[in-house]
Amino acid sequence: MVHYPIIDVLKITAAQAIFWHHICAYGPISEALDAAWPTLTSSVFEHGRVAVHAFLVIAGFLAAAALTRHADDTPLKAIGRRYCRLMPVYLVVLVLTCIAVAICRKSIGGDWLPQPPGITQILAHILLVQDLFAIPALSAGVWYLAIDLQLFGLLSCLAWLLRHARASNPECATSVVVAILTASAMLVFNRHESLDITALYFLGSYGLGFLTQRCRRSTTDAILLGAVLLVGVMAMIIEPRSRLMLAMLTSLALIIGSSAMHATARDTFRPDRRPLPGAPGYPGIGRRLAESSYALFLCHFAWIVVGNATWEILGGANTSVNGILATLIMVVIGIWGLSMVTALSLNRWMESPISAHLVSRLLPNRWTMRL
Repeated sequence: MVHYPIIDVLKITAAQAIFWHHICAYGPISEALDAAWPTLTSSVFEHGRVAVHAFLVIAGFLAAAALTRHADDTPLKAIGRRYCRLMPVYLVVLVLTCIAVAICRKSIGGDWLPQPPGITQILAHILLVQDLFAIPALSAGVWYLAIDLQLFGLLSCLAWLLRHARASNPECATSVVVAILTASAMLVFNRHESLDITALYFLGSYGLGFLTQRCRRSTTDAILLGAVLLVGVMAMIIEPRSRLMLAMLTSLALIIGSSAMHATARDTFRPDRRPLPGAPGYPGIGRRLAESSYALFLCHFAWIVVGNATWEILGGANTSVNGILATLIMVVIGIWGLSMVTALSLNRWMESPISAHLVSRLLPNRWTMRL
């Protein structure tokens, strides 16, 4: 699979934005940060959350490539592969978060802390249907996985149906239908907050990524992407939304970055030259940070819980303003550092084909889901 450095940059940036958004959103630490730096905290809290739409565009971009590589797969097999890819880190993080909450509950309180899970809640989280059944989440960010799987499943089923509908050009038909759904989401679905537990609300960003991946395939795909971007501009005029603006900017960044990458690929991999850093064989720190962005997205909430408990204990021991600020900065940096180390470790040991295969072996009908 082609590696795009621009995706690494976008993943790292989006993951960090979401981390700092959650730092400013949960517990006594968020209150202390708001008291110390109200303007900065308010800005990070308000704008950091939209970074998830950059992830959605990237997810759609990569999904288009995956569906092309595995064009003969049934929707069940494609969705099963995606599910097995998401599960290892997700399940480990859920366990770690529940343990962190159970240990720290006595030190901190508030509605933001998840309640002890029951069997129904655990099962709903394993099946990624907790939001559809209004079941409280066990951790921040788990909603994204449910939406990701819904979106991937929707496009997988759509591509499969069009391939088996005897269309003269099923690939073109898929792009056309995705373009229509994406434009509809921008103009209608994304304007209704009640739909944010369904794929329809986020289809504008995901579909934009899907079309961005395909725009180099043919003139028709490029025209469809241009038309959808124009619809996005119209949708912004009708109702300005920072999430939609970020999705379109991410699409443009992917277009520019992937075009530059393809233009230099021949020189980068010439037989008489060694591959450049970042190419296969040279997984630099930037590549590792990008690959661990999914793990960071999930695992940092557990450390936010631990950090808030630590702040409650250490913060009250300081009497001077400078002492309180120093302790606050130390705790926040500690949360960030531990989250980064945990994410890198989870990526190293849990985000691998072997881990996904082990999950697939636990599922029914595993012969249809083998990687």
